[in-house]
Amino acid sequence: MSCAASTLPLLDLNPDTRPTVDELYRQAISELENVATRIDDHAVDRACEMIADTRRIGVYGCGREGLQLRGFAMRLFHLGRDVSVVGDMTMPPLGAGDLFIVSAGPGYLSTAMALATVARDASAKVLLLTAQPAGGMAALADHVSLSRRRRWPTTGDRHAVPCCPWDRSSKVLYSSSSR
Repeated sequence: MSCAASTLPLLDLNPDTRPTVDELYRQAISELENVATRIDDHAVDRACEMIADTRRIGVYGCGREGLQLRGFAMRLFHLGRDVSVVGDMTMPPLGAGDLFIVSAGPGYLSTAMALATVARDASAKVLLLTAQPAGGMAALADHVSLSRRRRWPTTGDRHAVPCCPWDRSSKVLYSSSSR
């Protein structure tokens, strides 16, 4: 999905229609609050238990989801967890007692599926973060944490949090939690 300038209220060059920064902040908070109400607390608790009970953690996501998981990995590292990002040269192999956290918003990404299969074959547990549990990867996961979205944003939508579909917003909130 492309991010057209018309979807970014801040890029509106007309001073009569451009929202103020305060209006943008309030809209962004409202959008994130809407996302937060859609997060399944029980699924988050289960995911946190999996993270707490594991020896080593590997994370993987494509695009913006990958960047969010990289940030999540840094937070886990600062909490003292043994965590690595797939693709980094320091990523060790995963095995029994380890956890592979994979983000696949559409429910299936070929690279994510291949990596989850390798993790399962090595006896690691798989935690899937997705908005589409019927997308095919859920069958490989030990736990699926859903990020519910109402719909994909369209070109005409004007969000204060640009290019951030509901599932990505929920992953930002999910990975920023200090549970």
